[in-house]
Amino acid sequence: MPASPTTAAADVVNGVDPHVPRVIFFGPPHSGKSALIGRIVRTASRHGSPAVELTPADPPDSIRRELVPHLIRVDNPTAGPGGGQFEIVDCDGRAAGELLSHPSSLVRGKARGVLAHAVRSADALVLVLDAAASAEQVDQTFRNFGSFLDGLEEGRTFGREVGGLPIFLTLTKCDALHRDGDTPTDWRARVAERERELRDRFEDYFGDEAANEDPSPFLPFGSIDLHQAATSIQVPDGKTFATYADPDGTFGVARLVREVLPAARGYRARVLGARKRLRWTLTGAGLLLGAMLVGLLVLFASGGLGRGDLLTERVRAYVAAEPPPAVYLSDRNFARNRRDLLAFRESLGFGRLPDDLQKFVDDRLREFDAYKEFRDKFKPPRLGPAEIQTLDQAAKLDADLKGELAPPDAFAKRWSETEAARLWQKWRTDLGLVREAEAALHDWYSRLIQRGNTLLLTETPPDFGWRGQVGALFRDAEEPPFRPEQDVEKSPAVPILRGKKLTYAAAFDSARMEQARQDWQATRDRLRHLRDLTDAIGLTTGPGSREAVLDLPEPLPDLAGSKELAAARLAGLRSVYSPPSYPSDEYPEWAVAHFPDPVRKAVEIRLRSILDTGVRHVRRLVAHTAPTPETPEGWRHVADTLLQDPSLKSWGRLLGLIRRWLDPAATADPVGELTEFLRRDRFETNIKAIQVAIPDDLLGQRAAPASRLVVTHTPAGGSPVEYAYRPEGEGKRDRPMTTYQFVPDGHSGTIQYRPGDELTADLPLKSGGEEYRLVWNSGRSTVYQIDRLAQAPRLERAGPVPAPEPAAGVRLTVTPPGGLPAVPVLLPDLRVGPR
Repeated sequence: MPASPTTAAADVVNGVDPHVPRVIFFGPPHSGKSALIGRIVRTASRHGSPAVELTPADPPDSIRRELVPHLIRVDNPTAGPGGGQFEIVDCDGRAAGELLSHPSSLVRGKARGVLAHAVRSADALVLVLDAAASAEQVDQTFRNFGSFLDGLEEGRTFGREVGGLPIFLTLTKCDALHRDGDTPTDWRARVAERERELRDRFEDYFGDEAANEDPSPFLPFGSIDLHQAATSIQVPDGKTFATYADPDGTFGVARLVREVLPAARGYRARVLGARKRLRWTLTGAGLLLGAMLVGLLVLFASGGLGRGDLLTERVRAYVAAEPPPAVYLSDRNFARNRRDLLAFRESLGFGRLPDDLQKFVDDRLREFDAYKEFRDKFKPPRLGPAEIQTLDQAAKLDADLKGELAPPDAFAKRWSETEAARLWQKWRTDLGLVREAEAALHDWYSRLIQRGNTLLLTETPPDFGWRGQVGALFRDAEEPPFRPEQDVEKSPAVPILRGKKLTYAAAFDSARMEQARQDWQATRDRLRHLRDLTDAIGLTTGPGSREAVLDLPEPLPDLAGSKELAAARLAGLRSVYSPPSYPSDEYPEWAVAHFPDPVRKAVEIRLRSILDTGVRHVRRLVAHTAPTPETPEGWRHVADTLLQDPSLKSWGRLLGLIRRWLDPAATADPVGELTEFLRRDRFETNIKAIQVAIPDDLLGQRAAPASRLVVTHTPAGGSPVEYAYRPEGEGKRDRPMTTYQFVPDGHSGTIQYRPGDELTADLPLKSGGEEYRLVWNSGRSTVYQIDRLAQAPRLERAGPVPAPEPAAGVRLTVTPPGGLPAVPVLLPDLRVGPR
């Protein structure tokens, strides 16, 4: 009768078939492990039989939080010499977290869980990390992994201690490292850089001795054979990325299969070989021990060997040959020497040793334990000089190096040349070097920021010389006093874990330096934007400078030049100031509000001049097609034809950009604004008050209103209607002007105005016994006469007088703002000038 799935799983897990290599996959939750395993199983079994999913050995209700969803057996004939079957153990995210946090489940004498048993006999470990994991997540995973390896060391039998357990540090979701605009080379370089970062961080935690023939005792279970892999279930979109894809569209999965399965098989072969050698060794040792016992009995019987003499001689020989502490406590020799001392103390004859030799052994073992405790204090997660980021962390490390990290007083002198004591001294030296480098780098950034602010606060308008100073500053900013990857010359190196020579990266990575770097970047960006804007508007033009693409020429009689000008300048603008420097073609960085006075004023004056020039170009184009005589219908035709032309839309975009740089609240498209205005068939005023500002010297002496201000509305084909506004209060004098306020006199201030209606206003004045009138009766268009109230009035003398003259300086404003419909700036003035 065939075995049940549960029984079959239990047989496999409990080692009935010792020749099948076992690969353990685990990692933190949401790391992409399960998706990766699915692809690996599919790839590994492509040329063999389908994968067989095995159920857990224990019923689900007794798994007790060892949450093992399944074991998978994969036939893979192409996996290298031997081919055949592999077991892939999938520890789900919750179970991985449980095991990583509580590795003691691996060492319980009667651990019944499928996962704990499987992990104890692992032939390869695959540690899965999300490529986009934060530094904190990576550190936490490595800390948990170290605890896991400690538990694995305790749980593995001595007979399985063979060197070079394969560990695959595997990135998943590498497609997330792709950035917009990346070429395949850019993307692969970013993946490779991420692999290097994680490799360096792994070595910080577990040392540089992977695959070392004489491993450090401070690695959890001796030497490891570290591999790296980068994978993704898919490659970034685009044909050029397809060349990096596996046949099934994945990235790096096929390579991982080709590497991890043979590595597991090779390790399993070494384990089986070690077991076989151990059996032969034990058999031979038993025979030799028997012969030695017979010989010893003969010697004892003949009086040729005294009790305890052999152990005494061995210990004396050890004492005589003992090297200095720097040698016998070194990482390379620590474990072997400590085993020898433990063997002495655990020997049956230890109690018969001379007192001085017993004391020697006990003292040395206490020293070894004290040294290991001292040595372990320098392991992660403790921050070393290369990792501190804040002044508080530096101060704490300084205090720790003088306190708890200092060698014990009892051993300080003896250990002065040991690796751990040298590491302690190195950290003291490196901490001072980091502080010194950080201070030098901070001063360098401060000087850059100071020079940048001086250029931003220039008292004179930016010119070509100013531009040269900006260029010199930017070039200097590319030459820091040292580079992050550069070794600190005075930093010593100790050939143990965390004893690498210090680099200047520690100074660059500090929190204070990050703030200084951000401050400089903000200053640099403002300065770069100001330089680019002043280049574009022609303030900084000079030999070799960029074209002033926004410096518009005055209109020429040839309208064709005006028509195509905006589109050409917009294209030039995007060509010179393109991504990634300026991701948005709205150029919000060029708003004048971003720049300080007095440079803001100089830029604002230049932009308003360019805006006025652009308005003149568009007004001439519109005036050329304006209806003759003016009619509402003719203007609507202009809105539906000319203003829909792409060349006019380009003008709307160009002038809209300049208007928003001057005022972010301004209308985005002045051509669209004119189009909407010309299509309207009515306008409603809401004039709750009118303010008239009169210069004190308008008539050689102060002039004051003589009576009410009257607005006259005459509908087309209808009778005039007067809307009177009476004076309110006295005039408010603010030299050289006096402002008078007028409010509705018996009406609401609302006028329904239609294109083609007539609209005028007049205000009687008196000055020095003479009578005058201010008259608003002239505007840019006869169809849209609401424009008249926004124009300067004319001054008339009462009675027979010469022709009226402009009332220079008189201003009329309406309350509330917007109560009088605004006439678009692009509506041409048809009173004068060529059509």
